Order: sequence, then structure tokens, then C-alpha cells
Amino acid sequence: MPHVRRNEYPTVNSSYELEYVEIIHRHHKRTPYAANTFPVETYPWYCDDETLFFYGAPFPTHDTNRSANTYWSVYTSSANPLAPRGFNGTCQFPQITRGGLDDSWQHGADLYGVYHDLLGFLPEKFDPNFVSFRVTNNVITSQVASMVMSGMFGDQAQQNLPLLIQPASIDSLEPAYTCPVANKNFSAYGPGSNDPGWTAHLKAASNLYAKLDAISGVPSTDSGFHMSFDHYFDNLSARLCHAKSLPCSASNPSLCVTQVMADQVFRLGQYEYSYLYRDAGARTLEYSVGKYGIWIAELAQNLRDAAHATDASSLGKGTSSSIKFRHNIAHDGSISHILNILQVEIMVWPGMGSEVVFELYKRKVDQQYYVRVLWGGQVLRSSNPTLGVLDMLRDEILVGYLDGLVSQRAEKIPSNTTMRFSEKPDSDSGHSPSDDEKKLAVSPGGYQTHDDLPPDPDAGLSAEEKAKIDRRLLWKLDLRLIPWLCLLYLISFLDRTNIGNARLVGLEDDLNITGGQYNAALSLFFVSYSLAEPLTNVLLKRLRPSIFIPVIMVWWGICMTTMGLVHNFQGLMAARFWLGLAEAGLFPGINYYLSCWYKRNEFGIRAAIFFSAAAVSGSFGGLLAAAIAQMDGVGGKPGWAWIFILEGIATVLIGIVSFWMVFDFPDEATFLSSVDRERVIRRLKEDKQSSAEHEEFKSSYLWASIKDWKTWLYAVIYMGNVSPVYAFSLFLPTIIGPNGLGFEGTRAQLLSVPPYAAAACLTVLMGYIADRTQQRGVCNIGCTIIGAVGFAMLLGSKQPSVQYAGTFLGALGIYPCIANTITWASNNTEGVYKRGVTLGIVIGWGNLNGVVSSNIYRRQDAPTYYVGHGVVFAYLVLFLLGGSTLMYFLLRRENANRRAGKRDNLVVGKSEQEVEALGDVRSKLANRNGDLSPTNEEIKQGR
Repeated sequence: MPHVRRNEYPTVNSSYELEYVEIIHRHHKRTPYAANTFPVETYPWYCDDETLFFYGAPFPTHDTNRSANTYWSVYTSSANPLAPRGFNGTCQFPQITRGGLDDSWQHGADLYGVYHDLLGFLPEKFDPNFVSFRVTNNVITSQVASMVMSGMFGDQAQQNLPLLIQPASIDSLEPAYTCPVANKNFSAYGPGSNDPGWTAHLKAASNLYAKLDAISGVPSTDSGFHMSFDHYFDNLSARLCHAKSLPCSASNPSLCVTQVMADQVFRLGQYEYSYLYRDAGARTLEYSVGKYGIWIAELAQNLRDAAHATDASSLGKGTSSSIKFRHNIAHDGSISHILNILQVEIMVWPGMGSEVVFELYKRKVDQQYYVRVLWGGQVLRSSNPTLGVLDMLRDEILVGYLDGLVSQRAEKIPSNTTMRFSEKPDSDSGHSPSDDEKKLAVSPGGYQTHDDLPPDPDAGLSAEEKAKIDRRLLWKLDLRLIPWLCLLYLISFLDRTNIGNARLVGLEDDLNITGGQYNAALSLFFVSYSLAEPLTNVLLKRLRPSIFIPVIMVWWGICMTTMGLVHNFQGLMAARFWLGLAEAGLFPGINYYLSCWYKRNEFGIRAAIFFSAAAVSGSFGGLLAAAIAQMDGVGGKPGWAWIFILEGIATVLIGIVSFWMVFDFPDEATFLSSVDRERVIRRLKEDKQSSAEHEEFKSSYLWASIKDWKTWLYAVIYMGNVSPVYAFSLFLPTIIGPNGLGFEGTRAQLLSVPPYAAAACLTVLMGYIADRTQQRGVCNIGCTIIGAVGFAMLLGSKQPSVQYAGTFLGALGIYPCIANTITWASNNTEGVYKRGVTLGIVIGWGNLNGVVSSNIYRRQDAPTYYVGHGVVFAYLVLFLLGGSTLMYFLLRRENANRRAGKRDNLVVGKSEQEVEALGDVRSKLANRNGDLSPTNEEIKQGR
């Protein structure tokens, strides 16, 4: 791998004076790690041309007992029945080979040729007050260091020279400590994950894997070899680096790895490194910062000390500000993290001996300090607009960039880190994950606050350019999410309310059931539906939307179809019970799901569009039922049975298609690029939503929702809304039919269409207005008054035209409030699981009142239906109007208390993370348009 050499070194003009150099480079060529060798290797590997010295000696050596210069000599005993995995011979796996030692010596000589011979910066002889060498706890870096030092300082390097090393448990050069936040991040997209980009890569390489496995004897179940190409890459490259032949099968010597296959492995390995450390988006930077942030902070402090000649913050040898040349010998994972943090334009797998050099210069004319970074011996180019071409960049810019990621002295890192380490890592590659990285579940200890936004992929763009990208992203989300979700809810509402249309065409007569039994069948649906709703959002989160939603759709489609096959009251009751249980997850689930995709001020209009599907289903359902009822007698079945059968089959088919049309949460959405996924997560965090982040379920979230007074008042408001909606949708055909306003058959079905159409339009319009004004309480109050007037007309007049007009106002008053109330509750509840539980309680309690709705329009009350209209009117006035008004004024009072500082006691003495955990009860105000939200903002009364 190219490194700093005199012939290619890009010199700096004489107006700058070199003040400090820090180098980090990967060790030179070695034997493979044991874990990367094949179960049976067909030839041995000998290392008799070198020795690895291991001994302890008293220091200083004069007047003491001296030690022998002992070295390791590998052998295999004939009495030992265990054959070594992989290569036989006299090598350790790994160890730096003779060729690697020679390369290390040449590397040192090349550095000396530049920094001593060319620039006159290094002293002629080794000076521990000027030069320091640091190694990792992996012995191969010490093997390299001894040769590098000899190449630089010649015979003097034969003396006892120090190699700096940190304790294994805290070593920042090759971190073995666990960083849960970083590991969890890496586990979401790297080897062993279900990340779409990674799994697609492995699937595309499956044929190559099969060929390699057949030759190597590696089982296809060996996760180490098959989570990535790391093991095959290391095995094959080590052979070629040492002029050894590519492997053949132990059982079939004619079957060998070809150069073409090896080149494929190397290309795929390069692709993997580019993906893991760049192409997977901003999360790669988060991973590297968490994993390698302490070394980065040390680098920044070294640059700061060298520029300002301050005392170093660390203690111990080689850490004082007098050190002018620091040389770190590490591994490919170390180099990869640094290149990722610097956001190198083109990411590659760092080869043996690759290096990154940080040079600090002082400009003579103004005494200002500048940094140059070399990669592969040439100036590094960063895609980060702040860094750009890292050639004579003001030191404060680079140091400020690094401090911004990790803070001075890495203060951001320890809270995400636990001191648990392995003394024998199975690879020097940051690519091949450690045991901790291979686990999707990591130990607690890392908590990312809302202030820690992911890096902005659009940094450097103007506000206008960012707004254009944001609009395009929002449009993409709308096109991929909203239409299909609306279709699903249209089908859901159609399937639960089409029983009212079936009643018009003979359901009761054919099943020989009474009006009371019909109402009981309606009621049973709401019992199972309501009891299951509070749990469904937790299931949605744990099972993933792309699985949960299609499964329940297929389930309720089957239940719907069986309703067309029943012959008695008992069969109808059973079908309605299971239909309610299956449908319970859709409405609260999708409202919760949308709240995890959109900002608060974007959610309302989309929830309104989504719920408008309920009103559309009412109009569409009447038209569809009128058409299907014409199949009366086909196959010996009545028209009402065909309504259930055909609509049920359609639901099953749509449910199956939904496996491909419903997407998971933003961090896993396959229809978005990795950059767009980061944009969605970033915009949610900027909106201060905890749903932008991962949460593990805790019982505290359940109790937080139960103990929150807002949960129960929203439940009352929603109860006052949903009961009239169900009464209206289930009985509008009855109200208009022959026992109500006097219309019959197809005409009655068609007359039920216009009120629904008008309600759908107003639902969308009110969602837009509420999002813009942020006055959801006022919108609820206004619409409720319209609905109350409509039902007053139904109660007070016997004129069919006036009553029909009343159905219009009734629909206009109740349908828009559903989406508005859910959005209001969602916006004022923080946290993925708490919000899910709250919405489940609110919607579940509201739907339980569907039992009331199912029994208030009795046949004996026809044609005036005073009882039904009166109950709906009472629900509207007492619960929807009264509850919305009470909520509006209670939130105003809460905001006044927060402005007055009466809630500040909640955060006194708490850490930032403890304050964050308080969620929507935090006290401080930040924005007049805020919610009970993570930035301690005020509640918006109408929001």
C-alpha cells in the first residue's frame, strides 16, 4: 500500500514550518488469523526464516541478573491427537512474516528519508523526548514496531527502546471495550444484520460462496465466513502476498480457487468496506465515532498541545507536549474508522502498511497553524464540505470538527462505553465484528440524546436547496405510504360496516334473527375489537409493520368471507367476534405508524386523509353493495351473502399484496436510499420525537401512559366521537331505508353515498387547517357544533328533506374529529411505546362504545329513531364537545404554569438523560408552537 516516500512526497513551500507529525498505520503482511484458515489446509506454512522474541528482563540491566534472549519456536507433538486448524508448519496464526518484517523496516526507512533527510524534522538518533511509538495489545504490532524503528534509526534501534501501550481494557488504538451505542448501530446494518443493502449483497454473492465452500471445506453454516467476505479475503490475500499458490480442495486436488475467483473476493471485500464505512449513510459515521472516538480525542488533544505548547492533559511517558513525532501501529479497522470520520471521498479496504499522516505546520508570516492530512502518501480529499481537501486547513477547523464529534477529552464517549473486553480478538479487522458487535442486543449503557443529531447528509447546502430536498423526500413518503394505507383502512371500514347494507337486502329474514339479535352481533364485534386494541401497537412494534399488518388483513378477510357462509345467528356471532379481533390492530397501528414517519405539523393532514377513507368507504360501500346485491340467487346464495364473500376475498388478496406494499419503520425502509433514511430520522429528531430512535419496551412506559391524565381525557373525547361515527355508519342505510325516511332497495343504498362524500372532503380540509393553525381543540369544538346541529334536525323535524340534510351535517360534524383527536393525542405524547399504549387505550376505549352504538337504533323506534338520535346528540355534546373544551383549557393552564416556572422542580438535580426520560412531563418552554415534547416545550392547546 502506498505510504510516505521521498520520491512521491508532496512538499510544502518554505513559508510553512513543520511543527508536529502523527502517523497511524496498519501493520505489514502476516499469516492469516487462525479463524480465517480453512478446516484443512493442503500445504504447510513455515516461518523458520524469522524469530519472535518473547522474554522479560530486569531494567536497567547493569548489576542485575540478565535474561536469555528467548524466542518462540513452533512445533507439533506426535503425542498430541489434536491437529491444528488450518496450516501445519512453524508459524503462529497470526504473526508478521519475514516479508512483513522486511516491509516494516523499509517503511521506517522511507519515513526517515522524508522527515529527516528531506525535511530535517526528525533527529538523527532516537530521542524519547521527541519521538514516541505506540502499539496495540496485539503482539503483531510490536513485531512491526521493532522493524520500523530499526529502519528509521539504524543500529541505535538495537538498544532497549520503549513502545507505548495502554491497558487492554481501555486501549483506544485497538478498542476492546464495548460501546453499546456504536455496536447496536453497526449491528443494524453490518455483517449479521437484516439490512437490505447488506443482505442483497450477500444474496448476489451466493454463487461465489458456494464455489469457495466446495473448495475450502468451510460449512455453509459457518457464520464467520458467510456474514462477510472478511475471512476469505484474509485467507486468499495472505497467500498471494507471500507468493503462495491459491488453495485447492483437500478431497479433489483438481478443484482449485482461480485468480478470477480471488479477484472477485477482493472486489467484494472492497465493496463491503465502502458500504460499512461510507455507503450505508450517516450511521456509519455514528458507528466510527462511537467506536474510535477516544483515539480521535487523543489526536485532537495532541494537535492542540503541539499548536499551543500547553501541558498535555495525560500523564505518563511520551505524552508531554515536547513530543513532536508520534507513530501509532494498529490494524485495518483502526484506519477504516479514521477514514470514515474524515469522510474520505473514496473508501477502500486499507491494505497492509497503509497509513494516515497528520502534519501540523506553522505559517511563518502570521504564526498561524495549519494541518495537512496524507492518505496513501498523498493529500486526503474529504467529501465533508467543512474539511474538503485537507491541505493546509486551519488547525482550529479540523480540531473543532473532531471536538464536535467527540468533545474535548472524549467526554461524549464514556457514557456509551462499558469496560468489557476480549483479550484474544479473532481478527484485526474492524470489518469482522467482535462478539459484542455480532449481537443485535447489547448491554445497556449507551443513550443518545436528542441533541446528538445524526450527521446532516445535506451539510453545506443552502436553506433553499435543503427545503427542495425535504419537499421531494416528503412527496416520496406520501406516494409510498398514504395511498396504500388509505386503501387498507377503506377495506377495513367497509368490512366492518357492510352488515348495514346486507341488512337492507334480507340478512335478518334469511337468518331468521330478530332486531335485538342483529344488534347483539354488531355489539360483539366491538367487544373483541376494543379489548385487543391496546396491545396491538406493541405487537406492531415487535413484529414489524410489514408482517403484522398483512397478517391481520388476511385473517380478517377470511373472517369476512365466512360471514357469507353462515346459516344462523350463532354463526354470525362467531364470525363477528373474530372479525373484531382481527381488525383491532389496523386503525391504532397505522396512526401510530404514521406518527413515526412524519413531523407533528405534518401528521394531522395525513391522518385526516387516512381516516377520510372511512367516509369514502361509506359512499363506496353503498354503491358496491347495490351492485353485488344483484347477484341474489347466484350459486344458491342470497345477495347479502355475496356482499360478504366477494369483499372478504378482496381483503385476502389485498392482504397478500401488502406483504410487499407495507414498509417497516424509517430506519429499515427498503424503498428509501440509505441517505434518505438518515434524512427521515434526522428530521424526526429535529422535530424532537423519540420515535426517531430505538426504544426497548419497558413496563414503565405502560404505567406512564396509564397515570397520565391526558390519556383518559383523550379517551373521553374519542368516545364522544367514535360512538356517533359507528352509529351513523352502521345505521345510515336503516335511517334512510323503508323504516326511516321511506326509501327502498338500490335507491336507499345510493342515497347513503352523498353524506359520506361530503364528510370525506371536510375531513381532509380540517386536517390541513389544523396542521397550519395548530389549533386542534378549536377545530374539534367547531365541527362538533355542526354535528350537534345535524342531529338536532333529525330529532326536531319529521320532514324527510330536513332529516336528510341533518344526515349531511351529522356526517360533517363527526368524521373530521376522528383524525383530529388522534393527532392531538399523538402530538402530546412522547416516546415510541408510551405513544403506542396511549393510542391503544384511547382508541380501544372509544371503540368499546361501539357496543352502545350497536343498540340505540332499534326497530321499534322507527321511523323517528328518537332514542338513537338522542344518544348520539348526548355523546356529541357531553363527551366530544365538553371533553375538547376541557382539554383545551387544561392545556392552557398547564402552559401558563410552565411559563411561570411552576414545573421546574421536575428537572432540578437531574442529569440530561434523566430529564430526557421524563418525556412529555418535562417543564421548560422552548417554542410557542411546541408540544409536550423532548425539548421541554409547552403544550399547544389546540395541537
